[in-house]
Amino acid sequence: KDVSKDIKRIIAIGGGTIIDISKFLILDYEGTIDQVILHEIPYKKTKKLYVVPTTCGTGSEVTNVAISELKKRKTKKGLADDLIYPDKALLIPEMVETLPYKFFATSSIDALIHSAKEFQHFRRGRILFISKFYIVFKNVLGKGYDNDFKWI
Repeated sequence: KDVSKDIKRIIAIGGGTIIDISKFLILDYEGTIDQVILHEIPYKKTKKLYVVPTTCGTGSEVTNVAISELKKRKTKKGLADDLIYPDKALLIPEMVETLPYKFFATSSIDALIHSAKEFQHFRRGRILFISKFYIVFKNVLGKGYDNDFKWI
């Protein structure tokens, strides 16, 4: 609501939190973001959203969900609405290639954890999860060196 009405598009370059915040910035509403998340007030999409993810974690660039902290309630809550799907997502491999190993590894493991939900679904979900599990451990943990794990 604090974004000028003259702005026609938001370009989000960053990780999941940056992209989630941008999903709220494309909405127009009278009230607080807490009220939007709790569906207490109406809102509408008034801007385009273009995203460039810089991590490989939650996949926020292709979802209709945005998470925000509700400070008064001391919790996090999400808004799920087709209005907040990004209009375009641009994947630039070099954005992830230059991440420090610690952030690359933790965001990859985050992606794996999010995909674990697929395992409980039908056979296709299990195959996807096993494929992602293999990719993460081969390409992330398999390339780590002993001193890369000091932060664990």
